[in-house]
This record gives sequence, C-alpha cells and structure tokens, in this order.
Amino acid sequence: MLLILASVSITVVFGDNGILELAKEAGEKTNEAVKNDYEQIEDLEGIIATYSITSDGSYSEKKKVNTPKLGSGMIPITWQAENEDGTQGKWVVPKNEDEWYDYQNNKWANAKTADGSMWVWIPRYAYSIAEENYNTNVAGTIDIDFMKGTTNESASGRTTWNNETGAGNWNIHPAFEFGETVPGIWVAKFEASHTGCTTDESTGSTDTDRTDLKLQIKPNVTSWRNISIGNAFTVCLNYNKSLNSHLMKNVEWGAVLYLTQSKYGKNSKLLGNESESRITGAGAKVQDDELDEDGCDYLYDDLFETKHSYITENGKAASTTGNIYGIYDMSGSPEFVAAYIRQEDDVIKNGNSLLNAGSEDDTKKLVDIYESGENGENVKNWETNKNKYGDALYETSSGYSGDMSWYQDYAGYFWDNHIFLARGGITNGKGASLFYYYAVPGSSEDECTFRPVLIV
Repeated sequence: MLLILASVSITVVFGDNGILELAKEAGEKTNEAVKNDYEQIEDLEGIIATYSITSDGSYSEKKKVNTPKLGSGMIPITWQAENEDGTQGKWVVPKNEDEWYDYQNNKWANAKTADGSMWVWIPRYAYSIAEENYNTNVAGTIDIDFMKGTTNESASGRTTWNNETGAGNWNIHPAFEFGETVPGIWVAKFEASHTGCTTDESTGSTDTDRTDLKLQIKPNVTSWRNISIGNAFTVCLNYNKSLNSHLMKNVEWGAVLYLTQSKYGKNSKLLGNESESRITGAGAKVQDDELDEDGCDYLYDDLFETKHSYITENGKAASTTGNIYGIYDMSGSPEFVAAYIRQEDDVIKNGNSLLNAGSEDDTKKLVDIYESGENGENVKNWETNKNKYGDALYETSSGYSGDMSWYQDYAGYFWDNHIFLARGGITNGKGASLFYYYAVPGSSEDECTFRPVLIV
C-alpha cells in the first residue's frame, strides 16, 4: 500500500501532467508566471522537507524549549540571507529544526499562515523579577525558565511555583492559559494591516472602522488605524477561527515583553517605529538620515527601503530580539489590547464585543478583566488590581500615572471612562516605548492600531 501511495505521489508531482510539469509550462507564458511558479515549487519542496520537523508543542530536550505548534495551513519559515550582513534575502521553509529556531541564541521561531501573514512563537515559560526592579521604573533582566510542554516542570527541573505577584517570586506566566494550558502562543510579527494597505498612510486609516476588511500581518505596509477596539476585537476573532485568532490580550502583551527583557530577547530598550506613514516593521530615525533640500527635515520615507525597513540593521534594532526573527512594532503606534476595567454602569460603548464575547469561559479566554476601585479613581483602580501578575503593569511600574514604567516609560492606568488599554506607544514626545501603557476610551483614533494572536 505504501509503495502504491508513493508511486501515485511521484506521478502527481513529477509525471507528464504533474505539478512540476504544469508549473514549468505556466512559467513559459510570462516572466511573472515564472517567478510565481518557482516560489510555489520552492514552497512545495520546503513543505516536504518539513516532515522531519517536530512541530506539535512538545518539549525539546535538545532545544530546551517547547517546539512551535503549527496549526492547519501554517508553515515554518526562516530567513535565508543573500549577503554578508543579512540585509538581503528571502523567507524560506527550513530543512530542519536547527535552521528554524534557537531560543538560546535569540532566534525565535517564525511561521506563515496560508494568506502569507507572519507570526512568531512565544513558548510557555515561567519568570522571576528581581527585588531591585520589581514595582519600580528601573528596567532589569527578567529571569526566564522555559516550561516542559503543558506540565508544571521547567527545563531546569523546577516544580514549585509562587504564582502570585511579588519580588523574586517564580510564576508560570498566565498568558499560556486559554481555557486549558497551551504550550505557547503565536503573536503577529507586525502590527495589523488590511489587504489594500500600501506605503501610503491613508490606506490604513481611511474608512477603516469596520469589520468587513480582510486582516493581514505583513511588513512594509501601513498599519490599520482609525478602528474602535470593539471592531478590532471582532476582526481578529473572524480572521481564522480554526486557529483561535483573537485580539492580543494585555497579559499576552506582557508575555512578549518579559521574554524580550530576558537573555532570550534583546534585553535593552528597543528602537521605535517612527515612520510618519506608519509603515509596519520600520525602524527609528537615525542621525545620519539625509535632509531635504532645505536642510531641515528627515526624508524618512524616501529612505525607507535602504535604512528603515525591517530587514535593515536599523529595522532589526526595533525587533524584540534585535534581529530579524523577533516581533516588530511593539514600540511604535499605541496598540489596543483585549482588556478593560469593570464599571458599574458598563461604560463600554466602544467595545461591546469585548463585554459580550460569549459565555463566561469564552470571555475569560479572550479578555483580561480588571476590577474597579473606589469611585473609579486611577489610584484606587491601581491598588485594587496590584495582585495581577504577568501583564507588565504593576510589576514593572512604580505607580499609576507618569514616567513610572521601566525605562521611565509612561504609565497611565484606568480612570473614568478610559476603561481600555493601549500599549507600546509614544511617551510624552520622548519616542516609542515598549513598556508604555495608557488607558483609552476605545474609540477609533488615528494613533491606535492592534495586533492578533493565534493559539493552536
């Protein structure tokens, strides 16, 4: 039976009317068809090669981390450099796990979904924050211990956990609970955009507060803005239900931040995406940027491809790993996260979809809910929720309002009708900031965008 199946497969691929022959014939029609068919054949060969790659979320003794778990339609990808500094190349399917990822050396696993959107794997882990950095605005290195699958044993053999906020405590990060314990999460590599977005800023912000546009996660296009948090929540849910797509929760944002601020990530302040056109994956302005003919303004977008694209050195400096394998744009435009503070009068008109996410269990999976303090004052809200851990709020801030987060990033806790959160935005004109957070009403704004997460 196996021999018969093998012969059929060979015929399908290599026969007179097989895939490769048809691709060859189509390629003769136009140069563009040649290019497209070559890429399809390359993907086919790459996918065949991945059969030897473990991608089920199980713990790898060799890699000391959970293997990335691929869902339906997902394929692993790795960057194949074509020059010495890696600023030219292409994404290809890796031939083995060593080519795919190496968290011990800041190489996080990347994958694509069927529509070409790009994702980065955050494997399940536990963490500890040192006393000198806990509940302060002084950044430090977070200790990370990767977990073994969905068990309560870590790679180092640790089996005892505090699982509560506190300096020096060891906590299994709560982002890896989604109705059940999961081995990791797939985070969008770039800020959200929609099909039709280009490098023209207007394509990501005109008539976009709607749910019928198609979500994508790609570099070098403008991010999707001017959308309410409720519509962003719905767009993410509808992207791919089989992969449990959803708007990134606040605790999931925290999971990326903590891994970034460890020896497995960049572990330093990220450069921000300062593109005035809000181009996904872009890096910050640099001192040697050229000036315009008047000698006064940066020609930022004119120099985008050569100096600011995500594949350039400046672009990589804005990645969570400091290289091309990390997550981009987390220090740039403020991003809505799926979180709100409970209010007695449910002042949640901009995010009814979050409040009505389904059953109580569904809501718990999809939304982080914070409890309101006395009179809804931000200081009371802050004190009421200081037992929350893993979300990069109380643990990495000295207070609820002002330059009080790590790296002196701005902290703006829930208050009044500002019952939602935006993360990773601009701090009082000081530039984009990874630990920034600010409470917002959730209405559509030109500054705010969003990011989805997959769980398979």
